[in-house]
Amino acid sequence: MVNQQDLAERSAAAMWDGDVASKGLGMRLLDVGPGTARVGMVVRADMINGWQLCHGGLIATATERAIRGRSGVYDVTVVRSSDGATIAEFRGRSRSLGRPNPATDKD
Repeated sequence: MVNQQDLAERSAAAMWDGDVASKGLGMRLLDVGPGTARVGMVVRADMINGWQLCHGGLIATATERAIRGRSGVYDVTVVRSSDGATIAEFRGRSRSLGRPNPATDKD
């Protein structure tokens, strides 16, 4: 039987290793587990929109709520680290491309 925590960590590492965009934004993978991940970053001046707010969707904790076949539903929360205030919440959907997960090659 596959250890789900180990699989989550290997999957995150496989994705994160080639994620130039997130690294360029200064994102850090803080936590990962089965069906969940948390990313953090410092908001820079070049990330501020015309309302003087951080552009949406750049900082988040995502939690898998449902997965059926190749489709998934995720709840995402954005929190300000200085005081823990929730800044944004949204529900997103995913669709697998049907490609094998490189992290499962080791099973």
